[in-house]
Amino acid sequence: MKRDILAVMLAVAAPLAAAAPKDLSALMTQGRLEADLGNAAAAAEAFAAAAAEPGAPDQLRREALVRLGAARRASGDAAGAFEAFGEVWARYRQDPEALYLLVQAVDVAPDRERWEKIWRQVTLVPRRSGPHPTWTVQWPGASARRGGYSGTPVSLDFEDGALGDVFRLIADVSRLNVVVFPHVRGTVTLRLQQVPWDAALDRILAPHGLVARRQGNVLWIGPPERQGRPRRFTGRPADVDFKDLPLEDAVRRLIAPAGMEAAFEPGIGGSVTLRLRSVPWDQALDLMLGVHGLGWRREGTRIRVFQISRNPGP
Repeated sequence: MKRDILAVMLAVAAPLAAAAPKDLSALMTQGRLEADLGNAAAAAEAFAAAAAEPGAPDQLRREALVRLGAARRASGDAAGAFEAFGEVWARYRQDPEALYLLVQAVDVAPDRERWEKIWRQVTLVPRRSGPHPTWTVQWPGASARRGGYSGTPVSLDFEDGALGDVFRLIADVSRLNVVVFPHVRGTVTLRLQQVPWDAALDRILAPHGLVARRQGNVLWIGPPERQGRPRRFTGRPADVDFKDLPLEDAVRRLIAPAGMEAAFEPGIGGSVTLRLRSVPWDQALDLMLGVHGLGWRREGTRIRVFQISRNPGP
């Protein structure tokens, strides 16, 4: 008789254990649906229940905690969001996938290729100085910006969007000539509402190890080591619209209206695709050559173009 009772108990327990993962999956599905419908409080309740389940696997728990933080934040519970994100950071900071989910929720995550290279150097720091506690991502090599942001507010919604598309949007909003270093590639996933465009740009660039420098009406975007030293430009404003033009022809066409001629070091070649509006011709020349790793010097009425690595000095 005891064996029969035991067999019945085991038969009942087995389906219950098998049902647990389905219940957790249902909670996660419910939470995602509520979040998509804008019911942040209901979404938070579902994600909290999934995260608190003792038998939840780590992969599900980390996602539930990240989504819980996002749902609490959307519902206005900043302290609750801070707590949920903090639990992910405390538990899973050595897990690249969990950290990627967390960074996506609190900031802007880079594409996967770059993430694999830098994730061990990424840290999250609590910030309690404002009205609500938040987590801030510190990216490797990123320097703090001095001063505030004053750009026109912009809303961005990209999922695996190409960086080039983002930069074109920034050019439209800022009305600046945006020049991007040729080898800059990558994607970005982010959603921002009414953020100054220069603040949005900083958030996009930092994860990718890029910086922006503005001089006049030109915004240069690329690796910090390729920026070089700022120069003073005095040339007359010029319009540039070159597409796959041989480099030597582009230089000569640009400097001819200023009464200048060009001299090139041996071995210099390549092509130019560049569009600028009302930029001093010497600044346009600097940009055009700089992205090719070239420098230039004015010698009377001659512009001498050389490889920067072989710059003979001032």
